[in-house]
Amino acid sequence: MAYRASSLRGLAIAQMVFGALMMVFGVGSIIAVDYWSSYVAFGIWVGIWVLITGILGYIGAKNDLAPNKCLIGCFMGFSITACVLAGIMFIFYCIAVAELVGSYVAEMITFITNIQIIQHVIQIIQHVIQITITITVTREAKDI
Repeated sequence: MAYRASSLRGLAIAQMVFGALMMVFGVGSIIAVDYWSSYVAFGIWVGIWVLITGILGYIGAKNDLAPNKCLIGCFMGFSITACVLAGIMFIFYCIAVAELVGSYVAEMITFITNIQIIQHVIQIIQHVIQITITITVTREAKDI
């Protein structure tokens, strides 16, 4: 499999950063929000998965001369799974925000949605990165 190690390492580092941010905001959501979306702890669980994905990608693309094809394949599979999990988390948080809009006062909604908007922005960026990973790996595999 042909690949650019520096591209995969950059994407892996970005996923490690986003995974850590998702865990931090997941903990913040649990502390700040008393609602079902906090008890499920999506931010923490999906953040751990994304962090592990980034670690696999970084280790797999660490050596430019001898690629670890197994870890790169795992990285791609984990990235796709992380994208699906983040999408599911996004949908559930949207449902939670919609339910909160009808039940809480404006001050509480603003505080809660600010935390969740930050998580959503991170998830959207993560989706874009994971789509880029899939397109990059597919294009590089076709170049062989």
